[in-house]
Amino acid sequence: MKAPALDLAVLAFDEGLIDAEAFALVCWRAGRGEGEVAGLLAEVGVDRVVLAALAEGATRLDAIGEDESFAETVAPAFETLPGGPSTLPAAQIHRLGLTPTRFEARYPVGELLGRGGMGEVSAAVDRLLDRPVALKVLRRGLRDERATRRFLAEAQITGQLEHPSVVPVHDVGVLADGRPVICMKRVRGRSLRAVLDERGDATDPDARWGLHRLVRVIAQVCMAVDYAHAKGVVHRDLKPDNIMVGDFGEVMVMDWGVARVGVERATPTGPPGAVEPEVAVGGAATGPISMVELSSPPTVTQVGAIVGAPGYMAPEQAMGKPVDGRADVWALGAMLYEVLTGTRPHADGSAWKVLLVTASADVEPPSSRAPTREIPPDLEEICLNALAREPAHRIASARALHRELEAHLAGRREAERRRAAAAALTGEGEESLWYIRTLQDEERTLAAQIEALPALSGHEPIEIKRSRWALEDRRDTIEAEVERAERFVEQKLGRALELDPESGGARRALAGLWWGRYRAARAAADPRA
Repeated sequence: MKAPALDLAVLAFDEGLIDAEAFALVCWRAGRGEGEVAGLLAEVGVDRVVLAALAEGATRLDAIGEDESFAETVAPAFETLPGGPSTLPAAQIHRLGLTPTRFEARYPVGELLGRGGMGEVSAAVDRLLDRPVALKVLRRGLRDERATRRFLAEAQITGQLEHPSVVPVHDVGVLADGRPVICMKRVRGRSLRAVLDERGDATDPDARWGLHRLVRVIAQVCMAVDYAHAKGVVHRDLKPDNIMVGDFGEVMVMDWGVARVGVERATPTGPPGAVEPEVAVGGAATGPISMVELSSPPTVTQVGAIVGAPGYMAPEQAMGKPVDGRADVWALGAMLYEVLTGTRPHADGSAWKVLLVTASADVEPPSSRAPTREIPPDLEEICLNALAREPAHRIASARALHRELEAHLAGRREAERRRAAAAALTGEGEESLWYIRTLQDEERTLAAQIEALPALSGHEPIEIKRSRWALEDRRDTIEAEVERAERFVEQKLGRALELDPESGGARRALAGLWWGRYRAARAAADPRA
């Protein structure tokens, strides 16, 4: 039996897909030549989709830590750059740009802001333009040509995606120690990951980062991603850690280090009659929108490469299959899922387990995952459509997802407006009910006074008659005013219920009005009323 086949059985056992008895049976039967290990595993109940994912990764992947990002740990080993030996891009940058001495003089490095899988980001100041910037430097130890090319490819991709939600690249250079460096706008704010970790219940409308605001952030990210797709670029590593939210409403999509270039749109996304932007395919520009070439295409991902972050990777991406923009749509849906529930669509177990479940299982509905949260049904439907396991069944593009989110936000605003209007009408109706009760109290007092008076014989002095008549006239006036006020209340409360059928205040007020009428009719022995 070949070692990779045995590794497949061991991995299936380690991941809990089979128990010890099934593992022993598979190994025994394989040793007797009764079949291939993959087929024997299928016979004992291991899903064939899961087996395919295991087989893809067993020969390439040694170990992945809990919740680690493949973009930071595994991807460099699986990226291949065509073209063979060529001039190192850093040398080209050295010739075309500032010398290391002049670069470091213009951009003196300040405090370290953070580290990623490939780079370190530090604060700096552009002394020529007197503005704060950020410098991303290739990490020490990643000095080989492949890492350098990938790092500079990120600079080119980011620099050419001129969108308000993509961080502008100001300059590229080489430091004195030979490491390439990217100078970009310094974004002040927090990552979406920090926001999600601190927000509490996103469905709380009074929260600073409530559902409406977080959905708005996802919608903004959709447009930046759709713009990249129009340029033929798929991000492949969308996750809350790579989304920055600024202090003044900015939303930035960061870290394009594992983006794939030269991907055509899966489906048209513009309005009817719109012209789709032309893109660069395979490194050759087909129209005015193209990626600048180094000495070869910036990045070409080998079929079967696994890049991204477990929990945010689309099923086809988790299985190492070729991806298009719909993989990013899945990642956007995963972030929306986390906004709604507080967890990723698949989050239990090791990174390998998350990959296997992503490839083989549908996503649990958000309302089932987080039953205590008030999750709007339309938003749950949008989320699940973005997370469809098959790309063909998924929301077709980031722009289409943006449209659906905007429709939800517009509907939510309209619903909030209607609820506010209903509450105002209910308040007016409740004030009128208080006025009606005041009139009815006076009416009962007058009735008691009239009843206490002796019956008129017709021979009483005119002053006595006028006093009684005045009480009776006032009672009749109050009765008419109560009728008018009740009609007014009915109209107000009825309109409130038209605007907001779930308004408990309007329902209670209207029920109280009708109950009062019923009791009055019974007291008056008026069956028809």
